[in-house]
Amino acid sequence: MLSCQLIGQVPANFQVHWYKWESTKNTTLYFYNSTENGTELGWAGDHAKGQYENGVSVVKLFLMQVEDSGQYVCAVTGDAVYQEVITQVIVAAFGSAPRLTIENQQNNSTTLWCRSQGWYPQPEVRWTDSIGQNITAMAETGIQKDVKELYQIHSTLRLADIASDTISCTIINPLLKRHRKKVIAISGFFDVEAEHDIITAVIGENAILPCRLITKHLPPSMELQWRKVGPGEDKTIYFYLYDESSPLVNSYPQDDKC
Repeated sequence: MLSCQLIGQVPANFQVHWYKWESTKNTTLYFYNSTENGTELGWAGDHAKGQYENGVSVVKLFLMQVEDSGQYVCAVTGDAVYQEVITQVIVAAFGSAPRLTIENQQNNSTTLWCRSQGWYPQPEVRWTDSIGQNITAMAETGIQKDVKELYQIHSTLRLADIASDTISCTIINPLLKRHRKKVIAISGFFDVEAEHDIITAVIGENAILPCRLITKHLPPSMELQWRKVGPGEDKTIYFYLYDESSPLVNSYPQDDKC
């Protein structure tokens, strides 16, 4: 919302002109002429709507885009006097939550990818380990613009001899001073244990198949599946998805099998 106010004695005949200042051609948003029965004109289509009332002129901009950043001028002309004020509009975009995945893991070497999109201005990327140590210098990060002039991030972190049980990727908007963060547990720092390798079940009775997650810390995101495997086609019996930033998802909520 852009606003300017006429202070003091307002001339009987005056015009208010709102426009975006550009090097090639100024774009008119709103024009008010008191000498023609308060005629109001706008040339920005559905993108802007203006009004003048009791010495105050307001222009509302809708569905802001990157190209809407810049200088906007409210110019008032009346009784051979010209006055103007300039408003600087800065556009920002708070992008998507990072997608943090383990792409490859061999021996003690691990490769992680962090992806995010929809940021403006250009964001900062920060990698940290479980004790909060900044390890961003070890990553290779590519940042580029999409068709909407918003920034998308692809960052790769390769680690050897990992001494951390979790790794986090944080994307920071330097203008908004806000960030999005994702944490992933490095496999090898947790294990799954079954109480019995063989369970003998009696026809017509129930059988319980227990497994236990062994870890120092609950992973921030986790996927668990029970599957019946061969002979024949594999069959998923139970699926459970946990993410600390979202509610629990259970694909079998209608029964109490698991």
